[in-house]
Amino acid sequence: FSSKEALFARVLARRDQDDFVGVMGGGAIEDPWELLDAFVALVAHNSAHRDLVAIYAATAVSVLDAEHPAHRWFASHLAGSVRMIEEALERGKETGTVRPEAPSRMIARSVVALSDGLQIQWLCSTTPDSAADHSDPDSLFASGQEELDRGRLAEAEALLRQSLALYEAREGTELEQARCLYSMATAIYYLGRLGEAEFHYRRALGLYASFEGAEGLQADCLKRIGTIAQSLGNHSQAEELYQQALEYYRQYRGTEYIQATCLYRRACALARIGRPAEAEGLHREALAIYTRFEGTEHAQAECLNDLANTVASVGRLDEAEDMYRQALRLYANLDDTAQRDKADCLYNLAHLVGAKGRCTEAAAFYREALALYEGVGGTEQDRADCLRGLGDAHRNLDRSKAEDFYRRALPLYQGIEGTARNQARCLNNLALVLVDGGRAD
Repeated sequence: FSSKEALFARVLARRDQDDFVGVMGGGAIEDPWELLDAFVALVAHNSAHRDLVAIYAATAVSVLDAEHPAHRWFASHLAGSVRMIEEALERGKETGTVRPEAPSRMIARSVVALSDGLQIQWLCSTTPDSAADHSDPDSLFASGQEELDRGRLAEAEALLRQSLALYEAREGTELEQARCLYSMATAIYYLGRLGEAEFHYRRALGLYASFEGAEGLQADCLKRIGTIAQSLGNHSQAEELYQQALEYYRQYRGTEYIQATCLYRRACALARIGRPAEAEGLHREALAIYTRFEGTEHAQAECLNDLANTVASVGRLDEAEDMYRQALRLYANLDDTAQRDKADCLYNLAHLVGAKGRCTEAAAFYREALALYEGVGGTEQDRADCLRGLGDAHRNLDRSKAEDFYRRALPLYQGIEGTARNQARCLNNLALVLVDGGRAD
């Protein structure tokens, strides 16, 4: 590169390309409100890359000099940003989501100006020893926590990052930093970036460990890290983390409910790593605690369902069936937020009674589970599993129906990665139905 300015221009152009694809949808976002949400996400994304924002701000001087290496890029960047928002607003007018009289171009310019202006203010307020009047980490943290409580995750992350940067520039703020890291990690966790969330939880855990009387806060971090480990399939690690969290929680009165949650999750992890006897004991201990609290019917039902799974895995099918039915009686009084969990319980019960040879009853439970899954997004594999279960149940009842269920399950499986084994079982069972029906070819 001929100069530092030329290098900066290329860096910014590359950043624009990456952000356009990774954050702004690569031009595929048609709805204006979704596009504005993407702009909010872009602000949060930029807050994690302060050096690039600083380069952008430093290069803004190029607008004053047409010969500057970055002038052409900057002009194109500003015009393109305005045009993208303006065109989205005009599309919104056509679809009725934006008022016809709304000044699209003025709004678009205002959004771009607001974004750039906020970046300058943020850089100023997060510069160590800044004279900015609004560089108050406590108020930024409070605002970030409020956004987190409201479920506005991207906004919460951006504010908490700003607060953290200011705390880190001040001595003696380790406790505040830990608090900020924990809340920021929580926002990132619910945004689906599990690895990054774990990193920040561990940073918070390390800071809390240096304070006496902060064992409860350490336990909160350990429980969150355990949840992430369990989500990623690291069940042995999750079991150890929940046990550590439990040891801390047991030092505090009033934590019985959260202890039950740790016991339940540890039990689930133990079941997954082949330690059913230990898992059963912890499930029963968690269930005993849950039953002491009002309003815990959902937690009790989940615990019963997983306890039944554990008991069934060691061949105690009659006990397991009774537990599934107890769980279903609890689910019957819960609202739609428990719909998927209820469907899971019905599926498990269907599988169990099918294994006991009660095919007609199994088919009824599979149908009920399928109807619930169809009302919940992201359940394609669960639906396919129900259809395959219905096929299995009908093999001795009605071969033509069994064939239909298997054929309906297959395209669902084929659209889901990692289901090759399920597809193979489905194809094998379909082949057996055809052979039994005299269609061996």
